Amino acid sequence: MKLRALTIGIKIESLEELEGALLRAAVLGDELRKGIEAELEGGMEVQTVRIATNPFEEWIGCLDENEEGGNDYTMADSGSGTTSLATKATIIAQIINATGIEFCSLGPALTVNGIRAIPTLLKASSRISASAALRCWEERDGPELEALDEAKRDAVVEVMVALAQVGEGLGNFRFAAGVDIEPNTPFFPVAFHDASKPTTVSIGTENSDLVVEAFENAGEEGIVGAAQRLQTAMNTRLLSLEALVRRLLLARPADAPVVVYGGIDTSINPSIGGPNHSLVRAYEMVVGEGRFGKSGTLAVSEALTRVVYNGLPGLKKVGFCGLMLPAMEDHLLAARASQHVPAYGISDLLAFSAVCGVGIDTVPVSLPEIQAAPTRVKALLLDMAALSRKKGRPLACRLFPVVGGKVGDMTTFDSPYLVNCAIFALP
Repeated sequence: MKLRALTIGIKIESLEELEGALLRAAVLGDELRKGIEAELEGGMEVQTVRIATNPFEEWIGCLDENEEGGNDYTMADSGSGTTSLATKATIIAQIINATGIEFCSLGPALTVNGIRAIPTLLKASSRISASAALRCWEERDGPELEALDEAKRDAVVEVMVALAQVGEGLGNFRFAAGVDIEPNTPFFPVAFHDASKPTTVSIGTENSDLVVEAFENAGEEGIVGAAQRLQTAMNTRLLSLEALVRRLLLARPADAPVVVYGGIDTSINPSIGGPNHSLVRAYEMVVGEGRFGKSGTLAVSEALTRVVYNGLPGLKKVGFCGLMLPAMEDHLLAARASQHVPAYGISDLLAFSAVCGVGIDTVPVSLPEIQAAPTRVKALLLDMAALSRKKGRPLACRLFPVVGGKVGDMTTFDSPYLVNCAIFALP
């Protein structure tokens, strides 16, 4: 098991204070990283230290869409004039790069104009992430009204298309649409901070090795035995990790700024290290070699998420606390999607989310198909929102539109964080 995300949530009130806040967060992250790697028994690699701000619309300025259209926005200053969004994005990027922070989430866009501003922000630096905050229903005095309006869904599709051209086609790696994501969720790109709270530290792990080990050693005990073994293994390691993070925070000088522990996202999170730690290996010990996606897959998914959602008492949980099945972040998940007859599709991932998955993640799709039929992505977002409302669970959607790609073509991304696989068909 590794600590995938050590995420520090900070409050920003204006662009002028961004540099100081990021520097303080970077120092705190470095201290915690060193403490965790040095003190935890057996050692634990901290893969990334990440910084997440409160939603950028709360501190970047008022967004007014330029009458000429596009993503060229002007931003009201407190002084006498206006500054373009592109200029402010450049300033943000320069500050992030200067402070040495590798991953910085500017939080979710809360409005249509905010969503449409995201490409300009992400184009400024490959270290910047952001998301679109969607809600599916609002409670009113009377019938519930749909609040996931078409304008927001239109804007999300526009952003996906615009980002497909950014960073060798990897722009969408740093963007997702989320429904009911809570503050202090440590995983990017949906992470953000609640400005009403002090600086907060939350954590998420990479743990598919524990899942594979639990299923390998379950023997004739089957799913039940594997789930019990996994629960024991995760409980032991996560309780130790949580206790250490709390202790490190308490050991800070009494006159230091207040920092609180936000919790741990207990989600099952795969490793990109190789097929030996693929979540698919665990599944296929139950459903049979090569049968991931067929009968039994949903049952294993439910057993895994029951462990991380209900079965780890004593931990302070935050975030998804579900099952992550990112198609391009697991070798065998990518391989099964790339078979002559794909083992699973987007609708299957949505079905797995019904038993506490976290949504649709790192799924490559055809950009021409989206451009020809954008309503299909908008309908997918609506389905995701409806499922989130029904289950009372946070869900996210991160698609990778591939320029010039057709369904079944292999992607050719060059990224240490992704495994190439076949392009999925939109349902």
